[in-house]
Amino acid sequence: VIHTEFERYGRKSKQHSLLLYMEEQFICIKKREIGSIVVSWFDRITKEPSHLGIVTEIGLIHTSGHLGVTIEEHWSPKWTTRIVGYYRYPGVE
Repeated sequence: VIHTEFERYGRKSKQHSLLLYMEEQFICIKKREIGSIVVSWFDRITKEPSHLGIVTEIGLIHTSGHLGVTIEEHWSPKWTTRIVGYYRYPGVE
């Protein structure tokens, strides 16, 4: 389900801040847990949070809109240095 605040998946939302939305709708957790949501950035200048993934045992699952694929990445500096936070769905343990 795509929230109406985010009409286009991209590097930077021109609407509501992704991080603010995550803080309002999900539970922020201190460290990654399998099944939690990871929020990261792509733009090296603004470092504006703009990308979501799901934490797995070996890394994260995310999509690439321009490639049209879903990818599972291993944890590497490319990802760990871009992480803004981890979140859990309310009511899910």
